[in-house]
Amino acid sequence: MSDFITAQDIINLSKCRRIVYLDRHGDPALRVEPSEYELWLMEQGIEFEQQAIADYDLYVVHAPEDPQAAFGATLQLMRHGVEMIYQGTLLYEGLHGRPDLLVRVDGGASRFGGYYYRPVDIKSARRASDSHRHQVMFYCYLLHGVQGFAPDGALLLNGGPEGSGDAEVEVPYAEDEILALINEVIDTIDGDEPPPFITSACQGCRWRKVCLPLAEEMRDVSLLPGIRRDTWQALHERGVRTLEQVAALTLDELIRVDGIGRKTAPRLLARARAHVEQRAVLVEPPRLAPPVPGEAFFDIEGFSSSNKNVDCYYLLGLLVRRGDEYVFEYDLAERPEDEREMWFSFLDRVDTLDGPVYHYGAYERTAIGRLVERHGGGAPARRFLDRFVDLHRLVKSSVALPLHGYSLKQVAPWLGFEWTGFTQAAPESIVEYHRWLETGERQHLEHVIVYNRDDVLATRVVRDWLLNFSST
Repeated sequence: MSDFITAQDIINLSKCRRIVYLDRHGDPALRVEPSEYELWLMEQGIEFEQQAIADYDLYVVHAPEDPQAAFGATLQLMRHGVEMIYQGTLLYEGLHGRPDLLVRVDGGASRFGGYYYRPVDIKSARRASDSHRHQVMFYCYLLHGVQGFAPDGALLLNGGPEGSGDAEVEVPYAEDEILALINEVIDTIDGDEPPPFITSACQGCRWRKVCLPLAEEMRDVSLLPGIRRDTWQALHERGVRTLEQVAALTLDELIRVDGIGRKTAPRLLARARAHVEQRAVLVEPPRLAPPVPGEAFFDIEGFSSSNKNVDCYYLLGLLVRRGDEYVFEYDLAERPEDEREMWFSFLDRVDTLDGPVYHYGAYERTAIGRLVERHGGGAPARRFLDRFVDLHRLVKSSVALPLHGYSLKQVAPWLGFEWTGFTQAAPESIVEYHRWLETGERQHLEHVIVYNRDDVLATRVVRDWLLNFSST
């Protein structure tokens, strides 16, 4: 890892201070390699960047492995006043940045004369995040030091299908804000190792094989699902750091902790007990109907590629009880342009059913709403939605489990379910559908179908367990 403070450090700080620390002090051998989905996202970013600069007359700076040489080449181009520099390098007081574009602006006053440079970064994203803005501000700060003038910056974004996002966003320079972040990075690198704080975002972190085992060894209270960082910090400040210590508190003691109210305290206490006793703890009996013919378990697969102007749902899968058997049925859009045909075929299918429809999370309800907006079918869609039962919400409200999250991929394996196919997670299914569109090789489509089938089977396992557990 470089000794320079970089823009990546600023981005990582917004995610977790431990990433900043471990990138300097952790064992690189323990970092998790990027998944295929993450590699695909990187490819999408590179592809969009090349599309964005295709029509520009650019001066390109090479030798990124030698920051000093690249900085020298960038300075020479800036002194010559070229219009646009691609992948220039900026160095200033131990800070290192490589903005995608440095764009000349006339009419200002810098060390180079009556012009200055502003940074423009290119992101394959529909909306600008705080971390995107901070990255550009970091480049503005570097330019202030290099050229003696503090510019504002900008982001070029992939607006998404049919202009659903932003194409360009101005980023005003806020020196106090970026200086505070730089100093926090420095303090994190030079300070003691921050304690782990486990959230759902940790599942995508390269250091998850370091932090999660450490939190489990410490029995840290962040293992309780849904606990906010400020609540976690308030508990730590009171000396309540372990699951066992939380489980030993009374409800009144918990309520006195900042961020914990009368509604959340019983659930938090039950979750601590579940961890300590390594068993499921009933919070309140779930309202579930017994199995009936015509009931269904539902899952949707979607695909989005801003670079290709594609945003579609391509697989609507059901596990339907027909008589005494459960049958996997689905409607498929082999191509994004087949979405409408798939949608109305699906509506015809579900309009013959009259039992409850079990799903896991908010994604399916949102997707149905978007499909209605695109293609119509509001009346049968409303009849379908009226029968929805969100098992994710039911699990979180009715039982406490000895898990650090309540996603289907965490709950179903704890109940003994295994995904059997080549594709094991939603991001992988997105990559498989992309491969199908690119190659036409049927195996990629089959992988997605098997994955969807396993998702609805897992959803049924959770429903059956909830019914049996609440009745014992």
